[in-house]
Amino acid sequence: MRGICRSYLEETGFHVIEAENGLEALLAAAQRQQAIDLLITDLTMPQISGVELAQAFGKMWPDVKVLYMSGSPGEQVGCRLPLGGAFLKKPFAQAALAEAVSRVLADKRKA
Repeated sequence: MRGICRSYLEETGFHVIEAENGLEALLAAAQRQQAIDLLITDLTMPQISGVELAQAFGKMWPDVKVLYMSGSPGEQVGCRLPLGGAFLKKPFAQAALAEAVSRVLADKRKA
């Protein structure tokens, strides 16, 4: 799923930093000089949750937008997402990913 999302986003012109898990994402982000506009993360990951990852990214880049995803049927999404976070239920089609990314980034431009 991660590779498919990366390929699609790169094909549509985005620069993507792919990480296997949250800790790897934090390491990659810490090495970046430029701000990151959008974090796409699963809510449930080993070692660090998507919400915890987003909070860490927010400390580095206060304007970062977050698109959370999950395929867990019992996920209590509404009560766990910080303000400013959007949600995409897995599985999803490329069109749904494109719409969610566009919506989140449009919200960033309005802010």
